[in-house]
Amino acid sequence: MFELENVVLVPHLGSATVETRTPMAMLAADNARAVLSGERPPAPIN
Repeated sequence: MFELENVVLVPHLGSATVETRTPMAMLAADNARAVLSGERPPAPIN
């Protein structure tokens, strides 16, 4: 079924670094803190 020798499929790993994931985690925490405090989150998602 998957027999192309010149194709390599990998998952998206573009954000899999400490430098990226740390700010992502901090933003998620800031969003949670804001919502639980009755404030508007810094990065709302509809």
